[in-house]
Amino acid sequence: MEIPEFMVIVADRQVSLFPIVFYQHGLSEDLHKFAGVNMKHCLMEFKEGKMRWCCTPEEWKALGDAAYSKTKNEHGFFEWNCREVEKHCNGMASIAEKAWNSDLKGKTNRELLDFYDAYGKEMRLATASGLTFSFIDAVNDLLTKELKQKLERAHKEKLSEVFTLLTTPNEESFLKKERKGLLKLGEKIQNEKPELLKLKPKELVEKLDDQLKKEFDSHYRAYFWLPYNYEGPAWSKENVASNLLALAKKGFTEQLQQIEKEELELNEQQKEGEKKLDAETRELIRKAKKIVYLKGLRKELFFKSYCLMEPWLRETAKRFGYSLKQVRFLDTREVEALLLENKKVPEETLNARYKHCVHYAHDARYGIFTGKEAEYASSRIIEEKAEKEDELKGECAYPGKAKGTVKVINELADLKKMKKGDIIVSIQTNVNLVPAMELSTAIVTDIGGITCHAAIVSRELKIPCVIGTRVATKTLKDGDVVEVDATKGIVRKI
Repeated sequence: MEIPEFMVIVADRQVSLFPIVFYQHGLSEDLHKFAGVNMKHCLMEFKEGKMRWCCTPEEWKALGDAAYSKTKNEHGFFEWNCREVEKHCNGMASIAEKAWNSDLKGKTNRELLDFYDAYGKEMRLATASGLTFSFIDAVNDLLTKELKQKLERAHKEKLSEVFTLLTTPNEESFLKKERKGLLKLGEKIQNEKPELLKLKPKELVEKLDDQLKKEFDSHYRAYFWLPYNYEGPAWSKENVASNLLALAKKGFTEQLQQIEKEELELNEQQKEGEKKLDAETRELIRKAKKIVYLKGLRKELFFKSYCLMEPWLRETAKRFGYSLKQVRFLDTREVEALLLENKKVPEETLNARYKHCVHYAHDARYGIFTGKEAEYASSRIIEEKAEKEDELKGECAYPGKAKGTVKVINELADLKKMKKGDIIVSIQTNVNLVPAMELSTAIVTDIGGITCHAAIVSRELKIPCVIGTRVATKTLKDGDVVEVDATKGIVRKI
């Protein structure tokens, strides 16, 4: 079988076929509802926990052009598409929450499949509606380029700073809501039971009085899923207590006041920055801010749903004698056959998929390859190389300059390498890596546009950030000393 060349759009760690098999179905079967056409080719490679999601360069560009044209020119499309993203992301999270709160042991196989199908349907639509905006941003940078051209006329000398400022959303991410909520809870503990802040995390949780325990538990239930990413773990109550004690060192009230001050300054600076702009540019900025916000919301609700679907995975695995890892490598047709007809995929097949497999979608027909077929399919992924060994170029996500020692951080196990003042280099960041990002003086990623996780977090932390270098993790290694000029999107070895 002939497979075209693919480029990598998303790469991550600790990822299995579930849940992102629904990405393939959404883009192959539902995308036409939002972008006008379905994706003809898409490919996912899995190799011992590492994932690369790919499409052909030609198709990605064509979809970007089509999506940007609809976003700019088709009356009512942008607002409708935004509503669809929120509707299906919330729908997906709601179904996962029902599964989380259900007694799954008492459900029939048919009822388990109903949960899976309903969840998959919403995830497919959340993917298809959300990717409409990713086509515009990731790799193609269509909105970024046009906005920068327009902003250059009025803000040439500080283009990167103004671009970042004006495209920063005013809505709060779940990450920011959690931080503010924990600071407020810490402030209350500080005022009522300051002695608790001298305890260890486990002791703090155990010695909260009834009212404080109620508020702590409420905060925990609202946000425990935040670091789950694709496969967990979520936070324990002890983790949240540890985070609270870490915040205590900088002062709860002081940090809340600083956040409030920064929010007020952002609003004022955005108003001032928009004064020199024409109506068309202000409209593009409004859309860019909404896209940045929705991209973050979509990713956070995806991760919340993955966490809340874990009991479903565990019950299905237990019922048919699989491990959790094995059940994550069943595709949609196999799940249906398993639950309705008791048709099991051999464990050795699922184990082989974890080691190396490729899921390929072509005209809404799907195949999973292992062995030599997977090796051939993987060989069709374009491996990018740096133009220069000592200088990398990307896009500015947050302006500024920094020098430091490189630490390549891609997963939880890498966090122990990070020290304050280091520069984090990552394929693409996620919530699990925020502790390392907070210690860093700059952030550099292979993949991402203005709506990626690194861009969003760097704005909140006010850390220089260069995204979309494509090859930083291949060119830089632990211990390299680099200079980051995020304003110009350049990373240089020293």
